[in-house]
Amino acid sequence: MPLLIAGLAAALIHIIFESPLWLALASKLVPVICLMIWVAPKRDPYSRLISAGLSLSLLGDALLGLPGDLFLPGLAAFLLAHLCYIAAFLTKERRGHWLRLLPVVIWLGSVFAVIHPGLGAMTLPVAAYCLVIGTMMWRAWSLPGLAAGLGAAAFGVSDSLLAIMRFHGTIAGGGILLILAYWAGQYGLARSAHDQ
Repeated sequence: MPLLIAGLAAALIHIIFESPLWLALASKLVPVICLMIWVAPKRDPYSRLISAGLSLSLLGDALLGLPGDLFLPGLAAFLLAHLCYIAAFLTKERRGHWLRLLPVVIWLGSVFAVIHPGLGAMTLPVAAYCLVIGTMMWRAWSLPGLAAGLGAAAFGVSDSLLAIMRFHGTIAGGGILLILAYWAGQYGLARSAHDQ
């Protein structure tokens, strides 16, 4: 309960206050820190990999929130986080479930088609990221239970909004929807560690 209260309070602060920078950044990080603390006592391989993914996501959050153009390092941190999530999912299920890949390909292919004209030099890094997060979503949907799949889907919504807003154009209310989807995604992935 204390972790839940701290995470929700920080989320509310982040949504309400855009400045000062330190408050906006700190309040963005606290919900993920709370999830890390929640998962940390679990020591099985799945949970350790989820914890590693949360830690790398925290680094990505910090890099994207700091002044300066740290988008590429932030993207790299999240790419590594998704690799940890993929490794976690593969500890539970290795079968193909190829039909579950189809909606992921359609989803990310559509987003990439929208943002491609604005990518420029970021085309290859963003394409690589799409490949990795797509694999993460597919493998999450291959697991039994709903937590990982719903978390991955919410994460996908968040990253799709981020990509569209950065490389294509603004979306009214997109910033709030993005961060809410991101936290929901991380919660689902953390929840899946408790459901094993």
